[in-house]
Amino acid sequence: MDPSRSSNGIFKREATRDLEVAFVNNMPPSAFAAAERQFLELVAETSPIPVTCRRYLLPVRDAAFSEKPLPGYLDIENIYSTTPDAVIVTGGAPHPGPTEDEPSWDEMAKLLEWACNTASVVVASCLAAHAAVALFDGIGRRRLHQKQTGVLLQAVRSHTLLTEGLPAKLHMPQSRFNDVPTELIQSAGYQIHLASVHFGWTVASKRVDHSELVLMQGHPEYDPSSLLFEYRRDVRRWLENAQGDTPRLPSGCAAPVDMRCLEDFHSAILANTPVAFPDFELIAQRATSSWRPHARRIYRNWMGITRGKVSSSVA
Repeated sequence: MDPSRSSNGIFKREATRDLEVAFVNNMPPSAFAAAERQFLELVAETSPIPVTCRRYLLPVRDAAFSEKPLPGYLDIENIYSTTPDAVIVTGGAPHPGPTEDEPSWDEMAKLLEWACNTASVVVASCLAAHAAVALFDGIGRRRLHQKQTGVLLQAVRSHTLLTEGLPAKLHMPQSRFNDVPTELIQSAGYQIHLASVHFGWTVASKRVDHSELVLMQGHPEYDPSSLLFEYRRDVRRWLENAQGDTPRLPSGCAAPVDMRCLEDFHSAILANTPVAFPDFELIAQRATSSWRPHARRIYRNWMGITRGKVSSSVA
């Protein structure tokens, strides 16, 4: 093994003590490996000091996981004897109804309470963000009339460490069926960092117990092709009558020339007109991520917040 690389594939730099990050992956089998790579690549690219990352699983997961090994992952009970500097909790496939009715609710609530009493920064993504506001603030999510998906324009709403170095306006991927209204987030004391009048908030935070709790309702970690392949999945499910929601074509999910092709395809399937599937793999090769520099900046900023704790512990 390359001595500059950790067991999680993260490159290290010279330093006195590693930044300790706990990563809890709640994604279903179809997105599990991609989520790990996306989140941990951003951590590796932006950490100001070396990183030690331990990966964990909640006990309530898709049954398909029992059929295959998950090397490198520990049961969530192992996390409670550790003291990480930061905790990342991914989203997952949401079930209908209130957040408290999710199969993983009890374990998620226990995890988030522990994390906010232990780590300097807790990053809760998508479903985990909605779980956090339900747990700490009693605010429930609402089901949107249609899936909100696309690379959508956002405005920076704060001048804080989390938004340092960001332009006033930027695009960021969104993909969700549920939402927590901006006005309720603000009334609960969260500071909105990225938001849109039309699409709601993307990043918000507040102090909870010993931690800076960072909520990410958007997906800065996404690959250039993430929304494209989600669209392909949604179309296939819809055509197979496995999903009742009419698929939405995500704006900005492909290069402009390919978007025109996808728009024609989308119109045809909605009109029940026979049409050949586009070559999604080829389209994916041409997709770009205009948001990647902004994603790196957001991650660099929240990881920088933890650096003081690391520096003081080795002083």
